[in-house]
Amino acid sequence: MSALVRAFQKAAGGARGSAHPTGDLAALLGALYARGRAAHPRLAVGEEAFGRCLGRCADETPVPELDKLAAEDLYLACACMRGDARALAELRERYFAPLEAKLGRMGLGAAQRDDVWQVLCQRLLVGDEAGP
Repeated sequence: MSALVRAFQKAAGGARGSAHPTGDLAALLGALYARGRAAHPRLAVGEEAFGRCLGRCADETPVPELDKLAAEDLYLACACMRGDARALAELRERYFAPLEAKLGRMGLGAAQRDDVWQVLCQRLLVGDEAGP
């Protein structure tokens, strides 16, 4: 069993995916990982780290429907959670930059917009005891 499958099953509660042949689960998770890597070739996220992120984020998604998840975004988020500066810059440009103009029109100055960015990162990537 691959590190990707082991990490996914452990993060998702151990028995998750056990109803599916290991080879099928490994192929599905491998395809999701490949999609993430292809979308973000400059970011390095290991299979084990991606498997943990996927297992935590998939929640109650049935295993056969995991291929509908935005694996590319999850890969980016996983890199951000590891503290990758390039990933954080990409996340900010892709998702936060479009909001900055709107926040400016609401009267928020640059320092306040940076505060909003920090709060979003804290809540989305760090979280609390329960995780992001």
